Amino acid sequence: MAASVAELPPFFRALLHTRPRATQQMGDASQLAKRLSGLTPAEQHEVVVDMLKTPIAMVLGYSSPEAVHPDREFTEMGVDSLSSIELGAHLRALTGVKLANSVIFQYPTVNLLARHVLEQVTPQDAELTDPIVAEVEMLLDRLAAIHENREIPADLVRRLESAVGRIGTVSGAVS
Repeated sequence: MAASVAELPPFFRALLHTRPRATQQMGDASQLAKRLSGLTPAEQHEVVVDMLKTPIAMVLGYSSPEAVHPDREFTEMGVDSLSSIELGAHLRALTGVKLANSVIFQYPTVNLLARHVLEQVTPQDAELTDPIVAEVEMLLDRLAAIHENREIPADLVRRLESAVGRIGTVSGAVS
């Protein structure tokens, strides 16, 4: 019979290295995209690198995320095929991006992996990285959620049209 960690004498408990298991659920990539909206590409990269360092440090048993060097190869840091499976689960849960367990071998450094995650998450259309566009998108998402199975009230539509009219002419609009 296997004993639980709590049942072991304190001396043996201290020898065991336990860490939280990754969930099999995938995170929400749209949340990461919203977090990155309005940032410059360099700032986006920095946010993703910092975000990736935490699960990498945890899987490798490092004392802190700062111990993970962004340009050092994962294999040099101690990642093998078994730890890549656990790391892949953590990264999917954190980023919401569909990543194969072998992703760390295809993108062998944190910087390269961060670029790959950014390519999957950030919109290719530069205008969508504008913070105002991101706010409008969030507002439209909320309106859609509120009025999911109902008509949008006519007075709300008029207010939206009026707001657009106050801005000025709409480029590329079809009359």
